[in-house]
Amino acid sequence: MDNQGKFDELSDDARPWLFAVARRTMANQSRGWLRRQALDVRLVSLEAREQSDDSVSVAARIDLERAWHALRPTKEQQSWSRA
Repeated sequence: MDNQGKFDELSDDARPWLFAVARRTMANQSRGWLRRQALDVRLVSLEAREQSDDSVSVAARIDLERAWHALRPTKEQQSWSRA
């Protein structure tokens, strides 16, 4: 049986729940993308700014790069975005 057949077998009560889950999943993905874009902007502006104290600049850069790597999508999230 194909996926459409499985979907048709669901009770009428399950479909609204499925649509709500799908909507929240898409909204979460969109928010994550926006956070990564905002971090990109911050990284670029940090690079463009020249600071007299290099240790502060380096520490800020390291913190931002760690945050950037923490926001990278997981393999599961990447497979969702390709679907």
